[in-house]
Amino acid sequence: IGTKIEETMEEKEAAAARRVFSELKPLCTELFQLLGESQKNSHSLLHSLTAYVQQAPRPALNPCLDYILVPLLLLLDASIACRSTKDIDSTNMPLKVSDSVAEGVLTCLEEVLKRCSLTSTNQLSILLRKFTSGALLSPSEAAEEFRHGIVRCLKAVILGLGPCSDEACTCKIIPLDLGSPFQIKDPILSHSETKLVCDGGCLLAFLQSEDASAAVGHLLSLLLQIAEAEARRGHLGSGKLRADALLTLRLLISKVGSADALAFFLPGVVSGLAKVLRVSKFAIGVSFQPTSGAAGSIGAIEQAVKGFAEMLVLCLADEQNANQLDAGGAEAYNEGLSETFSSKFKSADSALEALRCLSSQAHAKKDFDVAKEAQYHALNGKDLQQSRKNISQAQGDGRGAIGFNFRVYRDKEWLDKTAQHLDSLLSATYPV
Repeated sequence: IGTKIEETMEEKEAAAARRVFSELKPLCTELFQLLGESQKNSHSLLHSLTAYVQQAPRPALNPCLDYILVPLLLLLDASIACRSTKDIDSTNMPLKVSDSVAEGVLTCLEEVLKRCSLTSTNQLSILLRKFTSGALLSPSEAAEEFRHGIVRCLKAVILGLGPCSDEACTCKIIPLDLGSPFQIKDPILSHSETKLVCDGGCLLAFLQSEDASAAVGHLLSLLLQIAEAEARRGHLGSGKLRADALLTLRLLISKVGSADALAFFLPGVVSGLAKVLRVSKFAIGVSFQPTSGAAGSIGAIEQAVKGFAEMLVLCLADEQNANQLDAGGAEAYNEGLSETFSSKFKSADSALEALRCLSSQAHAKKDFDVAKEAQYHALNGKDLQQSRKNISQAQGDGRGAIGFNFRVYRDKEWLDKTAQHLDSLLSATYPV
């Protein structure tokens, strides 16, 4: 009986997917025609597709994801190309896409990404690449609504990433739930309860891997730049866009959620967030007096404070860092932790932890000196070009296992220098 019920359910799901595809087909076909013909009635077409996606059943809609994305992403490419002022070829002018059509495409994409789950690393890579291209557009190249739409789409992509169905996968490491008193919880940062079945590997594990480190670092930098650009625009800047960019930054940090993957980016991220707080200019100890315009957005300040705290918790409230503290520091550190968390750190001193660290300590200390020196220069804002050259040299010598793989050797020296860097940032922002 159970087998028959399953077969019946599968038949119903297949029938529903066929029906959804047949109803989507004419809409997507008309979208393709917008790429070569007049964009007349395009607004109503995009509105119809968005409305259909909103009401279609999710299980039947998800198999059609690629079919929906292809025309929308082609229109997005055209929208970005006709707005970008870089590398314009006068012999091959891009298709002109109006603001209303471009914004309609982004609205539809956002809705599709909210309703459908990505199932492959290829899908994730393509979407991140497309939206990154849009995020590179400056306020002088693209309207505020278009740039905000790009950020919302990025947020939808990142928010939709959840743990896979494999219980042994590394994606089961839940970020921002590190035990009292370091517990920082926010409903919007929570993973979806739905266990995703992904083709070719878990998407969260991919995002946490070294293969995705370059893309993650680029996105972190871009989101900080978007927030900063809105502040520089003064009264013309959008406080909502600035806050959404910082919220998306928080989401990305949360989904990566690993000290190993995030430690390399800690100096740059906290410097950018400290700048957000510094620019906000409020009177300390008297009253909260934010500046006018996007720079003084209360929402942006809130997201910056939370993002700063979460980045510190993920990168510093970590077993490997706790092991680097001296006896007094470790004792003070453990006093603030719950019994469960403290016992977890005690187990880190066991033979198993010693064996785990033995190989990395023996080889890393010898092999990573050049890359470490470059990292510390970058940490203190010194001669970044020379730092990159040193990292590249370390890789070329076969010694740069961290190098451009964006992994840092988190020893006591790293911890001390990081603490000094953070202290200088916070002292400049909050002198009292």
